[in-house]
Amino acid sequence: MAAEGGRAEAGSPGEEDVTDKDRPPKLPTRRHPLHNGDARQAGRFLLNWAARRPRVPLAPSAKYWLEGCCYGRHPCSARRYLAILEYVSRRKAELLLPERASLRISIGPNGLRLGRS
Repeated sequence: MAAEGGRAEAGSPGEEDVTDKDRPPKLPTRRHPLHNGDARQAGRFLLNWAARRPRVPLAPSAKYWLEGCCYGRHPCSARRYLAILEYVSRRKAELLLPERASLRISIGPNGLRLGRS
């Protein structure tokens, strides 16, 4: 299913739990930061998405900045917002990859033994 408006598909890594209804209607662009309700909505989306499983911990400065956007202390600039968005999506993609299991084979007095290492 193709996404509309240039957004990533719902099946792409790290975005399984994000639907179009969850995303904010506007994103900040260069020289056009979001203000008021749009900034609050974009900041709240990013905070909530980072808190969903698999949870991605944000740096204290990033969390403080996003909360400032949510509370209307400052506008939501494109550079910081997109950097945090890219970090969260990259970390979610890494956390969704299956872990590599290694197998250990040992020969003992009772025969072969298999185990994880």
